[in-house]
Parts: sequence; structure tokens; C-alpha cells
Amino acid sequence: MNRYPRFFAAGGDWGGRVTAALGHRHPDRVTGLHSFTPYVPEPADSSSYGPLTARENEYLVARGEFFRLGRGYSLEQSTRPQTVGYFLTDSPVAQLTWLLDKFWAWTDHDGDPRGAISQGRMLDLVTFYWLSGTARSSARFYWENFPPDNSGTVPVPSAVTIFPARHGESAPAMGREPLQRSSLVPGGRTRRALPDARGTRLLRR
Repeated sequence: MNRYPRFFAAGGDWGGRVTAALGHRHPDRVTGLHSFTPYVPEPADSSSYGPLTARENEYLVARGEFFRLGRGYSLEQSTRPQTVGYFLTDSPVAQLTWLLDKFWAWTDHDGDPRGAISQGRMLDLVTFYWLSGTARSSARFYWENFPPDNSGTVPVPSAVTIFPARHGESAPAMGREPLQRSSLVPGGRTRRALPDARGTRLLRR
């Protein structure tokens, strides 16, 4: 990083946390950042955000549903990564079903995730994890970084892209970053880490 006196940062999922951390720790060097997972701590009283739009209220409802039904994979890997690692590296069927569940839950589709991502591309990712045997280290990454730190302000120009099937996980990015641009991908049949052509635009200023 020392080679670049000024730079942009972009990322999502864990990369979104890294991106935000760079903006938080090095605001004098980060020109701007872009994220499609703007993780922010939710206050006990959401009214502290001020009046919310109908869409922002939908985000908070979806976030509640995600925390109630959708993050079991994260809790399992954060607390028992070896258990997950053993069965994912022992059985290709286990590895396949583990990732297919995520493709189904994390893409915008009409009941078949192949409407969002091709079968070949899904099998490519499953094969990559299986042949490399990295499911266990991937799970341990959650354990080693739990709980993640979402605190602190990010005082650099920021842009956010929201994908329909995942907006509940990130909720509105209010108050943590000086938000310059926020985009909702309309009907985007997109897994965040496998974006389509409309996926993201890096903020430039």
C-alpha cells in the first residue's frame, strides 16, 4: 500500500469490511470507496436515523429476516469452523449443497438460481473449493475474525450499490460514510461477487 500515495478502494462482503477499514484508518490516502455491502451497526432505535423512506423500511425488515433465518452459515463457521470444514472437505455432495444453498438465497431469481447464474459457473466455483480443499480455511476465516468490527466513521467520499437479493444483509448505510452515490440494481439477477455488466460503478471525484 505504501507504493500508492492516493488510491480508490472497492469491495464487498469481507472485502467491504476491508474497504471501510481502509477509509477509516487512512482517510488522507483513500480518495473514495465503493461497496455493495455497507455494513453499519443498527441502533436500538431506528428512528434515530430520522424519517425513513418506504424502501429503507423494507431494508430494515429484510435485515431482520436475514438475522432470523439467513445467517446460520455465518454463526456455524464463526463458532464451529472445524465441524463445517470436515464435512465440506470429505464429501463433494456436501460441498455442492452448501454452495447451492447460498446461490439460491443470495441471487435474485424466480425459484431457480440458474436464472441468475449459469449452471457451469456455479459448478466452477464448487469445483474450485473441492479441488483446492479450502472450505476448511474459508470457514476458519469467520472464526478468526468474529465478531467483525463495524465501528468508526469513514470520512471519505463513498458509493454504495445494492443488489435486490442481498439488501437485507447490509441495510441502509446511514451515518457512517459521507455517501455520494447510492444505486439499486433493478431486477439484477446477480450474485454480488459475480456481478453482471450493470453491477457497479466506482465513485470518482
